[in-house]
Amino acid sequence: MYILRLIHILLLMFLLGILLSVSSNLFIVKTLTIRVPEDYNNIQDAINHASAGDIIIIKPGVYNGFIISKNLVFLGENNQTVIIRGKVEINTNNVKLASIKILLNDTSGSSVALRIIGNNTVITNVIIESYKYGVQIGNIDHKISGTVIEYSRISAERAGIYGVCDDLNMFYSEVSSRSEQAIVGCNMLDLEFNIINGDTGISTSLWSHESLIKNNRIIGRSTGIYLDGTHHVVNNNIINGKIGINLRGREITIENNVIESSETGVINSLS
Repeated sequence: MYILRLIHILLLMFLLGILLSVSSNLFIVKTLTIRVPEDYNNIQDAINHASAGDIIIIKPGVYNGFIISKNLVFLGENNQTVIIRGKVEINTNNVKLASIKILLNDTSGSSVALRIIGNNTVITNVIIESYKYGVQIGNIDHKISGTVIEYSRISAERAGIYGVCDDLNMFYSEVSSRSEQAIVGCNMLDLEFNIINGDTGISTSLWSHESLIKNNRIIGRSTGIYLDGTHHVVNNNIINGKIGINLRGREITIENNVIESSETGVINSLS
């Protein structure tokens, strides 16, 4: 009797172990690494055949623009030798893009080099050079949040970064516009340790609030910072422009900045 009971217990333990093994395997997500051009000749084909969470490694070469509609990680081998000629569009959340160069000219059929219509995008070590607009984050139908830009360089004829977005975080990067604002249209900015250069360096709107602009070099041919909205903090920056800071907002902290202005350091347009 004892032996039969022991056999039953061992059999139940064995079956339970099988069930646990099978159930745990159901939750394992296998991440694949796809290489371009070894596995697919172009980046769009690699995206089309990838699954969410996969990593796409891009070898040196010149490639066409592409549209991202899956949660993927893109790693170029070098941002000087992995060159994308044409627009890149991100239409989903949680995409990471690193170490590529995006070049957009007027024959591409697009006016924006990088368009982001997805939350929590991370851009690292990316170079963008555009004949018109650099980066668009969100639009009138999609307010985008959680964008991170770091160790990157964005150069455009018109706006460098613009759109309808919350929580734009940019660190150790360069943004320049040759004729308009370098950064405009986003809310809750966190800009630290950047070089920002435009006709106006940074421009916030009436509805903007809680931005942190800290430890940057900001050059505005007309205005360094046009600051509207509420509860912003601007400190430890070096700011240059005909007008250093054009202050229109309320409850704004401005401290420990060096303002190199040819006309006015700080002007309060509300007074």
